[in-house]
Amino acid sequence: MKKCPRCQLVYHMDERARCLYCDTILVTTDRQEEAKKSPAFLAGFSIAQGIVRKLFVGRASDNHARTQFLIGNYFKIRTFSFMYTFSRNEYKMGRTYQRALIQPLSVYSFFLIPWVVYNILDTIFFRLTYNTYCEKCQCKFIRYAGQKEHNPDECEYNREYSAVVNDIVSGRITETESNLKWLAGKKIQAKKKSAYRDLCAGEKGWQPVMDVMCIWFSICLVVITLVLALFPKAIKTVTRVSGEMESIYDEDNAK
Repeated sequence: MKKCPRCQLVYHMDERARCLYCDTILVTTDRQEEAKKSPAFLAGFSIAQGIVRKLFVGRASDNHARTQFLIGNYFKIRTFSFMYTFSRNEYKMGRTYQRALIQPLSVYSFFLIPWVVYNILDTIFFRLTYNTYCEKCQCKFIRYAGQKEHNPDECEYNREYSAVVNDIVSGRITETESNLKWLAGKKIQAKKKSAYRDLCAGEKGWQPVMDVMCIWFSICLVVITLVLALFPKAIKTVTRVSGEMESIYDEDNAK
């Protein structure tokens, strides 16, 4: 077990090195030592944990940007493609849509123009095709012709994905991550897809390169657009000023 000296949160999986919520380096704690603590201390500690989670997590379930931050912080990856894939899976959750686009627009969207275009097109495709709601996994899914129920494997995958996200957002992940990891291993052995394993897959080599190319393409496109928009006006202004100066020069020569 490991413990955050700042938040006092106990993490049951030894592989974690830093606190999910404050990024403080974790220290090793003895499971037996934690168990020996008095009921009064444990009750106070549980209250403290709840306060810490509220302070650091806040209304993350209602705030997509905050949820993305926690997910990226937990899995140590923040590439555009990873965040978009997460947003798309989260977009399936619930009977109704909580936002207009799969990935909400922000001030940084000017630097992600290719992703914005893809985002708009994919959102239209998503809303046209994900036409059914599953009561078991509480997610939207594509219902093909002749299909009566949601595919069991896909339904199970969605339930696991929702459980992982909800545990991270609520702070319960400190207690459940070892169990999630064990269940993911069982699913992989059974040759099934695991949402937790997919999220833990990490950064692929092409993702950072694509992010850089996307940013540079967006910057170049914005600059070219500004030049094309302002260049004619600049030419007219220079021509007008030159004409006025020539008129003044001609008048001075005439005098």
